[in-house]
Amino acid sequence: MKISVLASGSSGNCVYIESNGCRLLIDAGISAKQVKERLGLIGRDIADVGASLITHEHSDHIRGIGVLERKHNIKPYMTEGTFINAHYLIGSNNIEIFSPNKIAYENGIRVESFLKQHDANEPVGFIVDDGKKRLGVITDLGCYDKRVEKAMRELDAVVIEANHDKEMLAEGPYPYFLKRRIAGNGGHLSNEEAARLVRDNADEKLKHIFLAHLSETNNTPQKALETFKKEIKERKNIKAKLYACSRQHPTELISI
Repeated sequence: MKISVLASGSSGNCVYIESNGCRLLIDAGISAKQVKERLGLIGRDIADVGASLITHEHSDHIRGIGVLERKHNIKPYMTEGTFINAHYLIGSNNIEIFSPNKIAYENGIRVESFLKQHDANEPVGFIVDDGKKRLGVITDLGCYDKRVEKAMRELDAVVIEANHDKEMLAEGPYPYFLKRRIAGNGGHLSNEEAARLVRDNADEKLKHIFLAHLSETNNTPQKALETFKKEIKERKNIKAKLYACSRQHPTELISI
């Protein structure tokens, strides 16, 4: 299995995954043009991508869906709750609705979905399993429960939200209502919360951790990386490589 985080942040999110001849996207929150360009930077062709699996309806996760489906025949998959809130923005009716508990995808890849807490309608995370490796995509959640803790287990790689540093958020320029929303149960995980989710639930199989959805105002890549290094050091059986994802540039195409 190979992965590249094409974009990650409040301006747009998109993850590319390939295995067993199957190529798909998790979210499409950047324009179709940007998706095509960033795939080109990692040596991949948008014409080979078959599906986009959507976590929730916020614009930074669905912005490119309509054009990707109409122009590039990339079929969107989402929960019914997401579709109810997103259909007027998508501009496409060729959408596959799946249960928030599970989705099966063809060509030797199985995708499991699980509900999470975020201020959206039926938001989900995903586990992509090709029979040899398991990749989790766990972003946009304000807290975690047993479903998310279970999803963290037996992963070989994870794309996990490390949205903000708590002190930077508290002392930063955002208005109080927005700070409260970000730090609340329906908002986003802090560096510390995300690191502890990994520390307390991952196992020795985990070799790659992609830190995603970093706030441009309330976080830095250095703070996110340092927090994870500190927390994971307490688990001597976890020896994973850390990547801080960018909103402007794709990560390398990583084999997991």
